Amino acid sequence: MPVKYAVVDLETTGTKYNRGDRIIQIGVVFLEGQKKIGEFKSNIQPLIPVPKNISDLTGIQTEDLRDAPLFEDIAPDLFQQLQDCVFVAHNINFDYKFLSASFEGVGLPALDLEGIDTVELIRVLYPQADSYKLGDFSLDHGINLVKAHTAIEDARATAQLLVQVMDKVASLPESLYQAMQPGLKFFIRQTGKYFSYWYNQAHCQRNKGLIRGSFTLNPEINVGLYRPLAGTEEDQDSGHLNIQEDVMNFFDQNSDQFAFLKANSGQGKTYNSILGQLQVASKTGKHLIVSFPNNVMIRQWQEDHLQELVNQLGRRIQVAVLKSKDHYLDLNTFQVYINYLKAKENHVSKNESMFTLSLLLWVSETQTGDLAELNHGLRQSPLWEQWDNLALYQNHYHSDQMPMQWNYYQHQLHLAKKADIIWTNHAYLIRHKEDLVANGLWTKASDLIIDECHQLPQIIEKDLAVHQNLADINDYLNQQEHFFGQLTDKYYLDTSNRVIEEVLYTWQDQLQNALKTFDHVLDELLNHDSHEAVYFSGTDPRLYNTYLLFAQLWEDLKGVQRVYGTSLAMAQKEKLLKQNHIQKWLQALGLGQKIIEDIQKLFTNKNDYYYIISYPENYPRVSAYPKAVADFMSEIWEKCPSQVLFLSATVNLPESRRSLESMYGVKKYHLYTYPIDQTIYANKGLYILSDYPSLHDLSETESIHYLAEILQALLINGDKKIYLMLNSKQLLAALNHFIQESWPEELIAVTFIQGKKYGHQDAISRYNDSHHGLLIGLQALTEGLHLPTHSDYYLLARLPFRSPDEVREQARRDYWQERNQSYFYQESLPQMLLRLKQSLGRMLSDRFPAAFIVLDKRIFYSSYKDMIDKVLGDELRVEEVSLDAILKSD
Repeated sequence: MPVKYAVVDLETTGTKYNRGDRIIQIGVVFLEGQKKIGEFKSNIQPLIPVPKNISDLTGIQTEDLRDAPLFEDIAPDLFQQLQDCVFVAHNINFDYKFLSASFEGVGLPALDLEGIDTVELIRVLYPQADSYKLGDFSLDHGINLVKAHTAIEDARATAQLLVQVMDKVASLPESLYQAMQPGLKFFIRQTGKYFSYWYNQAHCQRNKGLIRGSFTLNPEINVGLYRPLAGTEEDQDSGHLNIQEDVMNFFDQNSDQFAFLKANSGQGKTYNSILGQLQVASKTGKHLIVSFPNNVMIRQWQEDHLQELVNQLGRRIQVAVLKSKDHYLDLNTFQVYINYLKAKENHVSKNESMFTLSLLLWVSETQTGDLAELNHGLRQSPLWEQWDNLALYQNHYHSDQMPMQWNYYQHQLHLAKKADIIWTNHAYLIRHKEDLVANGLWTKASDLIIDECHQLPQIIEKDLAVHQNLADINDYLNQQEHFFGQLTDKYYLDTSNRVIEEVLYTWQDQLQNALKTFDHVLDELLNHDSHEAVYFSGTDPRLYNTYLLFAQLWEDLKGVQRVYGTSLAMAQKEKLLKQNHIQKWLQALGLGQKIIEDIQKLFTNKNDYYYIISYPENYPRVSAYPKAVADFMSEIWEKCPSQVLFLSATVNLPESRRSLESMYGVKKYHLYTYPIDQTIYANKGLYILSDYPSLHDLSETESIHYLAEILQALLINGDKKIYLMLNSKQLLAALNHFIQESWPEELIAVTFIQGKKYGHQDAISRYNDSHHGLLIGLQALTEGLHLPTHSDYYLLARLPFRSPDEVREQARRDYWQERNQSYFYQESLPQMLLRLKQSLGRMLSDRFPAAFIVLDKRIFYSSYKDMIDKVLGDELRVEEVSLDAILKSD
């Protein structure tokens, strides 16, 4: 007899029945097995007004419910229809509890039904989904949802989703199901029971998969092969052809090793440069390395342009993506993690189990092992930290090594050796340059294109910087004292093992040495008149004693770490620790390893670095930054085996070849420039506000209030889209807090702010998908990315100078002063102008009418206005107008 399911969705005035919220609409779809056998739908008179935010969400107004039945009128019939059904909902803990409380409120019994939650099911079965919201998931997976947040339509969509889930469960390989089966008990209510029921009742042909250890793998490993599609070639305009021809000429000769190509946004510089190299590669036989600032850009470029590029080229292309090992799943560590969970037995948490189920499903489907495929929430899980710690301790939870073809990172390296195009990012290119050369990937037989090259110096500086927070060392040593005491107590209670006794004595000695040296380091770093951040040149004699103390601390911590690892292994062998304590010990092991590595890096190249000692909390923090990034870059280019083409809309400032040498460390090069497409200026305006003060003159609190006022006025002015660019993380966080605390819910719902709630990619994606909204982020949020959506207003809060009061900028100022040159004109102003040009590029690449509003009047009133005008060009001039005039112009 097939199981009968009642798929339920409620629309309510709020989420709390016991605080007076009530049902306003209910929809139920009844299934017998997978066959629809009936529906129930009704509006409900709640006897209270429908809140505005609920009306905005559902479209249901208070007046729409005036003639609707009371819940008590429909409750008996609905209650009866639900009997002998399995209750299904998308987030069952809300719908089931609210409906049950509503039945009790009219004198009927509470619900007593088995239940299935479709949210948990799709989180496990579709770990690569962008979103688990019903509307988003339905759109991405071919489920018909006519009007989201209408109860019956949501119930119908959930019923379709349930059938899709049943089919997917039924087709799982047996080995995968067996691996997942122990974790099914953690699903909400009876969801896990019916997961097993659907699998065991199925009679379909199941995929077999490839069994390796605890895993069922997809045998079809991605080979990165793209073929042209017939009949898809497009004509290109002459401007694009000029770029292609120049790139072909550059890569077809060997007289120039380096070239810079400067073309404005929207002129197709990246696409046509890659196409030009690939066209000449058929003659030269060289493969191409393309480096982007980040992995998000790699993925977007592949999704948006790669197939079009192959079609235009007319031949197949082999592609590989190279990024650090951390971006790929390590199956050996996954096996260790599973062994660790098995050892914990009854102490496994629900989060650990659901996390593992999702990844088991994913490895059965992925062809790349690239963690970027995973849902953002799964990628951000704190449980990944357990993996990092366990990876340091693999010998205890031993696993056989996976064959190379299922080592996803090694597989990409293998693919790269026969690829026509290797995609990578700037940090990987610089950090692994020797590996690329050693593996025969970066040679004379390759060409290199560096896209958005203006970001390269900043990325290299960030990559070369090293930080050591002494609070971490203090935490580590405190943990060591606690664990030492914990194990000592167990030793005297449980054993008389002489070996453990000797290890404990050694541990105690090493720990006392490290604690003593750490106190000396603290005394040295705290020996200042104030606790304001200070900096020192790496050759400053005042740092000599600090070097010696850190060197001694490094040796002491290595000794502690060695004996600590031995103690942990012995404690587990003798079963002196409970399994739920092991994770804390492993976390400390990982922290200690990182501290030791960071201290070693901190003073490795002290002559080429300057040091900043800051006091973020109660403990000092020591940071090391390279003095001259261009010098590091110059060393790279001197050893560079290939030709290199640098691409950017802002490789340098107008009429300034010298800035290229000082920024990139390249002395001899060819420069390609292209006239601006004048049509990009059509219906574009650049404004400062006459009725508001300049934000650079205001305090942070004043700036936030003015920003919020301006943004709110723009946001409520029709269905507009607004993009605000900020230069300060502190201002971003403060504005976010102010908006969350003071704005109405309907505006917060369409505001996407880079931060904890929305990650880098998530904020952009949600803004792209909205027809009315506000995107707030740091200036680099969308740099180099294609925003397919149009924005009506682009706002820049302040001219993008770095704060001159920051200690790092003081260090940079002294660096230039030592060379008898001006920090402001050599670095501060040029960097600001480059960032300003990038910001303007966002608007100019938008083919629709748009307004660019700068809330910093220095763009119009400053001693360097003439240099700003050169960046703006003759076609773009600043106008001073009121906010009201901008609003009325729409």
